[in-house]
Amino acid sequence: MADWLYPDLCIIGAGAGGIAAAERAVRLGARVVLIERHRFGGDTLTLGAVPALGLIEAANRAESVREAGSFGIETESPRPVWRKVHGRVDALIAATAPQLAEPRLNALGVTTLKGEARFIDKRTLLVGETHIRPAATLIATGTESVVPPLEGLNDVPYFTLDTILDNTRKLTHLLIAGATPRSLELAQAYRRLGAEVTLVDPAPRLLPQADADLMAPILARLEREGVRLRPATALVELKARSMGIGARVRHAEGDDLLDISHLLLVTERRPRLDGLGLELAGVQRLKADPSRLRLTAAGRTTNGRIYAVAATDQVGTVAAAVTEAAFLADRILFGVAARPDLAAVPRLMRTDPALAEVGLSETDLRRMKGRRGYEVIRIGYGENDRARAGLRADGQLRVLITPDEHILGAAVVGPEAGELIALFALAISKSMRLADLGHLALPYGTHAALVQGLVHRRLDARVRPILERWVALRRQIRRVMDKSGQRNA
Repeated sequence: MADWLYPDLCIIGAGAGGIAAAERAVRLGARVVLIERHRFGGDTLTLGAVPALGLIEAANRAESVREAGSFGIETESPRPVWRKVHGRVDALIAATAPQLAEPRLNALGVTTLKGEARFIDKRTLLVGETHIRPAATLIATGTESVVPPLEGLNDVPYFTLDTILDNTRKLTHLLIAGATPRSLELAQAYRRLGAEVTLVDPAPRLLPQADADLMAPILARLEREGVRLRPATALVELKARSMGIGARVRHAEGDDLLDISHLLLVTERRPRLDGLGLELAGVQRLKADPSRLRLTAAGRTTNGRIYAVAATDQVGTVAAAVTEAAFLADRILFGVAARPDLAAVPRLMRTDPALAEVGLSETDLRRMKGRRGYEVIRIGYGENDRARAGLRADGQLRVLITPDEHILGAAVVGPEAGELIALFALAISKSMRLADLGHLALPYGTHAALVQGLVHRRLDARVRPILERWVALRRQIRRVMDKSGQRNA
């Protein structure tokens, strides 16, 4: 006899967003069913945060050894052992996995099911022999790479962002086709671990959506370390060889043939929606892009009982997915109307130097109609003692403010950018003015002292002209009084 479950909320997908929504809902007293077809933790343990962090940290340690000579410490060149590097990554995944595993979720009160979920009508899902008729359903299935048609691709092995971190062998020459924040992170990490790396992208400028002055020190560092960056260049053909792969790339001057050992395709990503039976549920897709769902601003599909996490449309937005999923749990259960501002969720590219942003960018503001004026304030890492001591003075902190000095957005490119941006995320969430950050007592010898330097520079620029006029007025008054005193004498 088939089992039937009647939860308050059924969540399809146990990645970062799905787990966040499940935890939020059970803490609010709801009965929750969480379904996962593959691995609880999803992209967090595969494509996303944990293995990438482990690889990047190993690469950064290798680079620190290379840089030791600049501080008067003689060392030998590091020799990465790939088996041990990936062993450390596996250990990190194993240490993190229990926090996302079924036993912990069950202990919190979440009912977990393993298997393929599909709708069989507008209200009912089927997983194996189990029927689920929830009050509401949340789709949090994450994304997957879209492999493009490319001549010769079927004849050669290749990686995508979903599979590259499963590799445990040394990469002799890695070709990365496609520039994204994640591919730049991996390009630098693999280069630091001894691989030759070439990155090609058809766009005239790498990451054109990012501000050029913020990207400049990152791209310059990558090139200094030996990453071959080739914008305005497209991968057009692949050929299998007895040793390695032949890759033909095309640019304005013609074609080049590259000899590579491995290929990473960084392509468009689409939500994992196939096989869910959405048609039977009355859930419609976008006509302009059938790979995506029609969603209201509140995340509701064309079936009023079914919602979807939209933030997972972009890889590397785990924080945004978690924020949106928790909001959707509140909305589904209690009708909460206020929607989180996902622009206020910090974004981090973990290159070296790192790039962290929160709130609006200059590009955003230029695109917005009716936006009132704003001002840009900058301070360079070269004005910070800690940065100079670490020989890392090529970054900057930039803040966008309104005429009344409320913070619209901030960007940091440099060491510890991810930690520094947290101050501005808090400031934006609390509608603070820039001067409010100047009251913080920050320790000397830290990169955080840049914040005080920025605020003081702004205050000096505004207050000094007023003080100068006041001092000049007092000086004039004293002269008048002195002359008056002399006449009376």
